[in-house]
Amino acid sequence: MAKSTQIMTTLFVWLILVLLDLFVVRDYSWVMDNWDIKRVVVNFGLSSLTILLLLFTLKPILTKSSVSKNIVFCVNSIADIGPLICYQTLKKRQ
Repeated sequence: MAKSTQIMTTLFVWLILVLLDLFVVRDYSWVMDNWDIKRVVVNFGLSSLTILLLLFTLKPILTKSSVSKNIVFCVNSIADIGPLICYQTLKKRQ
């Protein structure tokens, strides 16, 4: 069974990732323009839930060795860079 400090740490990391997604990958004006669209809210909620589940799934892997931490970090970084580039390209078109 997980300790409450481990759960709180995971939830804190999740909150930071969600806020980074909202205000760094997307910008504040995009959030304000699209927050009232139900599809955007549902998609964001589902992707946030997926990130939370991924964090709880990867927690045992990340606590074992530094090699596994580095592998997960690299895979996650590659997965995060793709949408960031896409959003930046779309911003330049507008």
